[in-house]
Amino acid sequence: MATKNIIKEVSYKGHAITMFEDGFHQKFVIIDNDESKLYDSIADAKRVIRGEQPYYKIN
Repeated sequence: MATKNIIKEVSYKGHAITMFEDGFHQKFVIIDNDESKLYDSIADAKRVIRGEQPYYKIN
């Protein structure tokens, strides 16, 4: 992704969770700066860290 504005960064169980807005004003969440897997919310990212399935899948 070319341009992104970081909205919020939190730490959870030793992982860095970052919420950002892309050039089209869509909000996404990534874990540990891995942009290959995008999540819809911080809650979904926390679910993945706990080994659960996220509520929403972003392709």
